[in-house]
Amino acid sequence: MANLQAPIVGYHLDLWWGLDREHRIYESPFFRCDLVCTADGGHDDRWEEAGVVHQWMPPAISRFEANRGTPRREYKSDIAFVGSGQGGYHTESQHRHQLIEWLSSTYRDRVKFWPLAGQHAVRGTDLQDLYASAKVIVGDSCNVPNLSRYWSDRVPETLGRGGFLLHPTVEGLDQVHPDLVTWTAGDWEHLRSLIDCFRDLPEARAASTESTYRHTLAFNTYEARMKSLIATLKERHLL
Repeated sequence: MANLQAPIVGYHLDLWWGLDREHRIYESPFFRCDLVCTADGGHDDRWEEAGVVHQWMPPAISRFEANRGTPRREYKSDIAFVGSGQGGYHTESQHRHQLIEWLSSTYRDRVKFWPLAGQHAVRGTDLQDLYASAKVIVGDSCNVPNLSRYWSDRVPETLGRGGFLLHPTVEGLDQVHPDLVTWTAGDWEHLRSLIDCFRDLPEARAASTESTYRHTLAFNTYEARMKSLIATLKERHLL
């Protein structure tokens, strides 16, 4: 019988280059897999120099999680930020800390930050309900704007639950999420104008979320990513 050996594939959603953990790329057995798929797509030359067989795989959402939620009073707000930012976040990602400070000082009690201090991350149906309850979700990705072809999974995780998301512009983002509303990182007046405009235009938010929701379900689920992965393995003669 032929000796059939399944390829070993590593799959990760984080940014690696440009952070204090990048030394792990040279040290961890994870990066010696037959194929390493990450969301860190802007460093092709560095992956090659490190001897890593790398494939860019933008983050997605599981199809069973991609459902709209029900508005709930405890999650209601004009503006919301969901994710890490209240201490302990990567010091290299200065934009994240600046964004949190700007939102807090500009909108005060009109913005809510999730998870609340001392609480666990919001997941599952609670997260769906949160996105159904907040008018405008402001997002961010690690090390914006000093990167390309990397963004947080908050993008598909928000859009795939029907949330209205504003996110900083990142090279390649418009190709994967063409209808996402973006602003230039650090341009606070631009961000303010988008927040203030869409906060008061429910019809425009509804039209945007319908478009991004449908696109996400069609192209940016993990089911779609796995089909792409299988095709990649065949192209590389690993299957």
